[in-house]
Amino acid sequence: MDSGFQSVDMKIVNEVSDMDIVVTQDYGVAAMVLGKRAFAISPKGHIYSNDNIDKLLFERHISGKVRRGGGKTSNPKKRKAEDDERLYKNLKKLVANS
Repeated sequence: MDSGFQSVDMKIVNEVSDMDIVVTQDYGVAAMVLGKRAFAISPKGHIYSNDNIDKLLFERHISGKVRRGGGKTSNPKKRKAEDDERLYKNLKKLVANS
C-alpha cells in the first residue's frame, strides 16, 4: 500500500460500496464516498449529502487560501454531548435508509 498521507483515505474510497456508511471529518473523502452512492457522516453527526458537500468543499478551499496567505482560521470546537446524540440519531437514520 502507498505510504502517502492520503493512502488510507484512498483505500476507504476504493473499498466502499453502494449504500455503505463512512464516518469521516474529511470533506474530500465524503465527496468521493457520495460519488459512489454511499453515505457519509461526520464524527459529530452531520450527514454529508449532495446538497451540502459543494458548499463545504468551497469553504475548505477558502480557509486554505486564508491560511496560505498567513491568515488564521478558527480551531474546531470541542466535542459536546449534543454531538454524541446527533451522531447516534443520524447513524440510526442512515442505517434505516441503507
